[in-house]
Amino acid sequence: PWISVNSDYTTKNVEAQKADPNSLWNHYRKLISIRNDNISLRQGNYKPVQSSNSSVFAFVRQHADELILVVSNLGNTKVASVSLTVPIIGITAGEYSLYNLLGSNHQSITINAEELYSITVNNLDAKSIRVFKLQEPTSSFINSQLPNFSIEVFPNPASEQLNVEVSTRASSISYRIIDLYGREHKSGVISSIGLAGTYHIDTSSLPSGVYLIRFSWKGAQVVKKVVIH
Repeated sequence: PWISVNSDYTTKNVEAQKADPNSLWNHYRKLISIRNDNISLRQGNYKPVQSSNSSVFAFVRQHADELILVVSNLGNTKVASVSLTVPIIGITAGEYSLYNLLGSNHQSITINAEELYSITVNNLDAKSIRVFKLQEPTSSFINSQLPNFSIEVFPNPASEQLNVEVSTRASSISYRIIDLYGREHKSGVISSIGLAGTYHIDTSSLPSGVYLIRFSWKGAQVVKKVVIH
């Protein structure tokens, strides 16, 4: 049977939504454009973000050095301030901007050797969303001044033991093993290397899963992804 259109069809229609920059039609159009323009939202890893407010849901999508932080207030009231614990891995140290792709409310952040960062987001309206993109640093370490070293890990996947092949002479290389939630499971130092060679890390105590190993030496860092089963 035919159902007639609503009596308000002259004001509530697609043409009216197209003309209104704040309409649902334009909002979704903008979200689709942001997704198409940023590879991290199409192919990036998903990382959950811890929030100090149960009404605020946040996550990170990262592909190589492109990082997007999505923050959404799912509640019915405005959130004056919320603290987020954000995992940021494999990004060159320096000063960055968190640029809101949906409007204003841009923020600054300093990236260093840590994997977890506390970020405060203020004045988050009810039922609203912000999509922050990590912009290029205004200042960073000059890579040519950092020592060059390479590391390979095998086997991958591993179980009881992970072999680490170092191609550089070094007195000591520190490492941290973290999961995709940013939680550290193991850390240590490969010491008294002296010569390049192969060294071993005991992984028998690690639960099965995907991990990132961050190796550090004299300010330079190498990050490797491994699977433990």
